[in-house]
Amino acid sequence: MGWAGSADYQPQPEPPATSLGVLIDPALTLPEQLAQPLWLADKPGGALQTYSAGDLAYLETDYEQARLLIYAQQPGWWGVALREATAGSALRWLPAQAGQHWQSYASLLSAERLRYPTASWNGRLAKRVGGLLRAQPGLPPASGLQFDLLGQRERFGQTWFHIAIRANVCTHGEASLVLARGWLPLRGRDGALNLWYYPRGC
Repeated sequence: MGWAGSADYQPQPEPPATSLGVLIDPALTLPEQLAQPLWLADKPGGALQTYSAGDLAYLETDYEQARLLIYAQQPGWWGVALREATAGSALRWLPAQAGQHWQSYASLLSAERLRYPTASWNGRLAKRVGGLLRAQPGLPPASGLQFDLLGQRERFGQTWFHIAIRANVCTHGEASLVLARGWLPLRGRDGALNLWYYPRGC
């Protein structure tokens, strides 16, 4: 049974700028367990209240497989957000359990994925890690591009990706010539991701 048409299954389309990554929890499988009860507190160590997993913000990371979004971490606690929360809303806190760990967006992007520029990307690349980001003249609209990952490095706490830009195979049907190469930080100045991937392929 597929979940793509389920009104209850509403993953975030892309990682929110304020989120850190996703929670890997072997005991929680989404979307199958959207009704799974979870105990959350308003603050670490606070009184626990019952929510369902589907009440929380989550992100599809593979085909019909989603993970809870992590916004903060304190010893023994995960900071999560309600799905209907607005900007500035307080986090809820999930007690950490054995076997849980969080996964960064950089590690998700490092796998074999079909990556694309998000709407936050300003069309600029750097010649080297941490270098000045410069406009790339002559590129088609970002919505028609894909990013091939050539490598990655860490600099000052930020992941930089060495990418090759091509026309998006989803819209063009076949791999195209490389249009540009350069380095791109995972996040822009506002914290929004510059690139993401299609969890279901095209």
